[in-house]
Amino acid sequence: MTSSFLKRFLSLDDVCANLNNAYTPVVKSDKIVFAFTDGHPNRENENSIYFMYYKGGSLYNIKGEKIGELGDEPVSPRQASVVYDATITKQKAWIWDVAIDGKENPALVYVKFPDDSNHIYCYSKWAGNKWITNDLINSGNAFPEDKLREPNYSGGLILDHENPNILYLSVKRDSKYEIEKWEIRNDSGWKVEAVTKSSNKDNVRPFSVRNATGKNPLQLLWMQNTSYVHYTEYQSSIKMNILSPRR
Repeated sequence: MTSSFLKRFLSLDDVCANLNNAYTPVVKSDKIVFAFTDGHPNRENENSIYFMYYKGGSLYNIKGEKIGELGDEPVSPRQASVVYDATITKQKAWIWDVAIDGKENPALVYVKFPDDSNHIYCYSKWAGNKWITNDLINSGNAFPEDKLREPNYSGGLILDHENPNILYLSVKRDSKYEIEKWEIRNDSGWKVEAVTKSSNKDNVRPFSVRNATGKNPLQLLWMQNTSYVHYTEYQSSIKMNILSPRR
């Protein structure tokens, strides 16, 4: 549904390769929420982050201003709300996730790249009148063994969709990628909790389980790599944040 919807309503100009590389996480409430980029960071040197939503037959920016209607002319990315502007920073970015809090304020997580060896995790949240953005941590470089073909393959980060003040990150600690839980603590910064530590394999691509309340023991899944050369050549397993039953 996402691809056909975007192909109908978004026009990404001749600058972009195609919509399949724009990467558009979507969340449904009483509206459909979009966070997207110009394209793939391998192809877009000024890959920015945008936000808009669809409701009742129309498209809106973050301020609730209508930017398009069903059946009308397509909208361009710059008609949506610019969350991160790579044309100013000259550092391309890549969207990872978007979620909505109880007040319908969106939160986004993404990675920006000063260069392909440095992946800066970022968190932006709408505060009612402006985006509040935090640079979280330099997570290291790409995790695949072949870093030439996919230099922007970060370990990854994801929001808890039941509480977007919580996110899960894959960060390079010493020589391996570890999974961490980060939680906003009002004005006192972030509380950081290790999910994995002292691993002998890389732990990457965390995924928060949807509709998992705080009482649900299963909150998180991720990939653990025995070998990961490229997305066409890998040996991985899926892990979770609960222990295996005793035998």
